[in-house]
Amino acid sequence: MTKNILIVDDNQDNLMVIQLLLESFPGTYAVAMADSGQKALSMIKNNPPDAMLLDIRMPDMDGFEVCRRIRRQQQIPYIPVIFLTAQALNAEDRIEGFNSGCDDYITKPVDRNELASRLNSVLRIKALTDALQDERNLLENKVIERTIKLQEEIEQRRKAEKLLEQSLKEKIVLLQEIHHRVKNNLNVISSILELQSMEITDTTSITALANCRDRVFSMASIHELLYETHNFAEVNFSTYTHNLMNQLSTAYKIDDSIKLEQDIAPDMQINLNQAIPLGLILNELISNALKYAFPNKQTKATGVISVQLQEEDTHNILCVKDNGIGLPGKVKPEQTTSLGLNLVNILTKQLNGSITFFNSKNSNENGMQTVIRFPKTLEEVNPV
Repeated sequence: MTKNILIVDDNQDNLMVIQLLLESFPGTYAVAMADSGQKALSMIKNNPPDAMLLDIRMPDMDGFEVCRRIRRQQQIPYIPVIFLTAQALNAEDRIEGFNSGCDDYITKPVDRNELASRLNSVLRIKALTDALQDERNLLENKVIERTIKLQEEIEQRRKAEKLLEQSLKEKIVLLQEIHHRVKNNLNVISSILELQSMEITDTTSITALANCRDRVFSMASIHELLYETHNFAEVNFSTYTHNLMNQLSTAYKIDDSIKLEQDIAPDMQINLNQAIPLGLILNELISNALKYAFPNKQTKATGVISVQLQEEDTHNILCVKDNGIGLPGKVKPEQTTSLGLNLVNILTKQLNGSITFFNSKNSNENGMQTVIRFPKTLEEVNPV
């Protein structure tokens, strides 16, 4: 491939001699000439050559300055520069030449073969430099293209996240509304039961309706906590137990002679599948203790009903105990026909749990103690 060579020299004879030398290699070089540094810079701007033969000593602008200006113009591709000098340069001039950006020197009068050899050498370097620049440009273009794609992907992801966030907010509002309505409906049922109990005089029926009302409340409290805390997967069981105790204290008109205590970590969470059956169990056990553990003639100075919920490896342990009169010797809770205790047994099976009833072992006290052990995680509550 023919290479374009620009010769820059203020001496016309030198220009003609070098032109003839280059043209003696047919088809190898195409020659252009400039008789000043300023003219050379103008020609390079319009049509950059493949290489330059540049005289150092010129009146208007020497070769060092021309070379420096070429290297400062970053929009111009790399052009190899060979300085032409009429005499051997001293070390200071050689250093200045290389600092200005030249690639090689050749001394006048120019030898034909030396000229071709030096030109071919810098042209090989230019070819490698141009190839490297092409690869760099290709890589930069790929980086730009990929950056644009990434920006588009990021924008699409942002839009998708925004839609998901909006959808999540809508679902949260919907779930809040569902739990709120369930809680309100359960409260309506509780109110209906209370109104019904006011119209009957049979003590057994009144007690049965009151028990039903307490069970409904225990379920309503779960839904109330769910929509108040915005956590629809788990229930804070410490808060739930506190609320349930307050409700039962009011329902059974408990005075200072009986204390309700709890030992549950403030951050204890129970998943929703377990919370409702566990809440019903707790309601039954506390209600039974309030009704039967402290009969008037045997009530102690201070009756205590305590609830504990502790973690143990892969299980939770619920313990409800009192310091009341304890179980009569002939009573077997596992075989009882009582609706409340039957419900406790059924709900424990729902939790894949086990239940134990016994009197407290402390020789100084009587009392009933119920221990229920159930798995921490339960994907789906077993049906009744």
